[in-house]
Amino acid sequence: MLARLLVATAYLVHSIHSFAPYARHIVHSHSAIIPVVTTYAMPEQLSEWGCDATLWDGMPPGSHRDLERYVREGLEELARNRIATMREIVVFVDDDPGSAWEQVTWDKAVQAWETLEAEKSAAELAKAKAEKKAKAKADREAAEAAKAQQHGL
Repeated sequence: MLARLLVATAYLVHSIHSFAPYARHIVHSHSAIIPVVTTYAMPEQLSEWGCDATLWDGMPPGSHRDLERYVREGLEELARNRIATMREIVVFVDDDPGSAWEQVTWDKAVQAWETLEAEKSAAELAKAKAEKKAKAKADREAAEAAKAQQHGL
């Protein structure tokens, strides 16, 4: 009986220690919902730079760390840019404002934001190309008109 108890205890301890380090590999990151265990308090300086509590709660932990570092190092421009980007991405999150942050939801929002940004970039590039083409055509026509006028005299 004591031997069975020792074997069962050893098996249980071995199972727990064997499972815990590999648990990250079992769950795929694209399908996992990772709850936020630690909540960071928003530095007061960020409210002056355009961040509010609702936006702060909707950001991933990595953004919290970055913004806290920007505050510590006095990098206001970087902080304002990150806050603006986070505000744009949060628009794509389907959850209620201020709800707990989830990896899957955030990843989908980032993907939607990146798609929109790529579309904006492509539209700006097409517009610049069309303007350049129109300018070249106008310059060519002006040169032809000047040449025709010069030969006509």
